[in-house]
Amino acid sequence: MVEKVNGKDVEVEVIGKDKVQEVLDGIRKGKIFTALFVKKDGSERKMNCRKEVKKDQVGGELKYDPAAHKLVSVYDMKAGGYRMVNVKTVTEIRANKKRYIVE
Repeated sequence: MVEKVNGKDVEVEVIGKDKVQEVLDGIRKGKIFTALFVKKDGSERKMNCRKEVKKDQVGGELKYDPAAHKLVSVYDMKAGGYRMVNVKTVTEIRANKKRYIVE
């Protein structure tokens, strides 16, 4: 399926929850993407972010393994800080000139 966004054709793909991690892993290092997800408090969040950013890192290692909790560490472009995206609650990803809708 294709839809128009700002006058450009964008491919839309419907994926299952089991494919979210695969899509996130397929985003190249340094590329900006948008993630829509449900936060822990139940509110929805839309975040423009990047993976594997090394800027402004302070401190040492995390005390837990994010992958074991289905979390992906990202750099929030608007807030200018690091955040975690819960793979289990992602509803949409916009990356690689595609829009992935999670069902």
